[in-house]
Amino acid sequence: MTLFALVLATLLQQPRDESPWNKEESSRPANLFSRSKEKGNSVARYEVFLTEDAEADLGEIAEYIEFHDSAERSDHVFEKISESILKLESLPGRGRVVPELREVSVTEYREIVNKPYRILYFVSGKKVIVHGSFDGRRGIEELLSRRILR
Repeated sequence: MTLFALVLATLLQQPRDESPWNKEESSRPANLFSRSKEKGNSVARYEVFLTEDAEADLGEIAEYIEFHDSAERSDHVFEKISESILKLESLPGRGRVVPELREVSVTEYREIVNKPYRILYFVSGKKVIVHGSFDGRRGIEELLSRRILR
């Protein structure tokens, strides 16, 4: 068994956070989540959840950009990633199967890309569980390895 396969197996066995992503309690500005949840259409709705790791990833991305660029740029990137995550409420199947995981026969995890960031999630019933967000210029192996060491 390769190290990647071992890390992946451990990740998949970790308990999943069942707390809905409370956009209003996010540490980011509230106006980033002002989008109405209901738009009067009949599209099936899914509930979006973020694991603690996914929340931490978003915070780390925002902090990194704020430190190396500006608070405005950080807020802009956070808003774009958040919009992508919120779209999963109505379009959870829009993402692709994660290519690196498909290579090891794991097809239940999907991703959406908001360049350069990749948002890793899976769908379970009417729930979408976001497992992580990471810089797509880095390999998913690095993200999974960090999960094991946390």
